[in-house]
Formats: sequence, C-alpha cells, structure tokens
Amino acid sequence: MVGKASEFPTFKLLMEAHVQELIEDQGKVAWVQFKQHGKVRHLKSHLVIAADGRCSRLPNRSGLKFNKLAAPMDVVWFTLPKEEGEVGESSFQLRFGTGVILVSIDRGDYWQMGTLSSKRALEISNPWGSYFYKMKWRNSCHT
Repeated sequence: MVGKASEFPTFKLLMEAHVQELIEDQGKVAWVQFKQHGKVRHLKSHLVIAADGRCSRLPNRSGLKFNKLAAPMDVVWFTLPKEEGEVGESSFQLRFGTGVILVSIDRGDYWQMGTLSSKRALEISNPWGSYFYKMKWRNSCHT
C-alpha cells in the first residue's frame, strides 16, 4: 500500500507518530495533532488513516462507528532491555518454530517482542496463561 501511495506527490507516511487530538474545521476533521520523537506537531490532511490498533481512541474522537472484528489470532507484546552495545541483525525479524511465531523489533534501547497465538492458546498452554488471558480481557479497551 505504501509503495503504491508513494507514487502520489502529496502522500506522506509518518512513522512512530502518536495522535494526540483530531482538530475539526467546519464540522470535519482537518488537522491531526501528534507527538513524534518527543515533539508535538500538527498536520493538515484530507485523509487520515489511523493504524494504531484495536484500542484506538480515534474512532470515538472522530464520531465514526468502530467495528469489532473477532480475529482468531492474538499477539502478546512485551519488551526486553538491550544489553549495552547489543546490535540486532535487522530492525524487524520474524522467527518461526513449531506452533510459534516470534516478532522482534529493534527500538533502539530495547527490543519490542511479540508472539502470535490462537486466542485461547495462552490459557491452555501453561499455568500462567490463564492469569494473563483473564488480565488481558479485564484490561481490554473493548470490555
């Protein structure tokens, strides 16, 4: 999608930009206030795509209806500290094992890790799984 969109001269992709507010002009969202690399910025746009996950606050702020989807897979995200001088093979890696997919993203001073599993795998696979599964749904943004 980014490759095709990049062919348009006015296309702009902002990575690691965390939306703070949607600013309206004459009843329509016209500006986005976001924080990127510690600085608050503003962007005027005719189209804003919120790719910030299922807990996005933007649909409510924009007045749009949010459709919940029941995906059969889930990702458990966690962080791991980097040891001093540790350098990754690449900024993004996928590792596959028997029944396991592990994602690692080099965030500079730490690793963002994710493991993909079926919705109930955590609950079934280990004694801690049930606890994490229940806590996840208790703290879910859609409860």
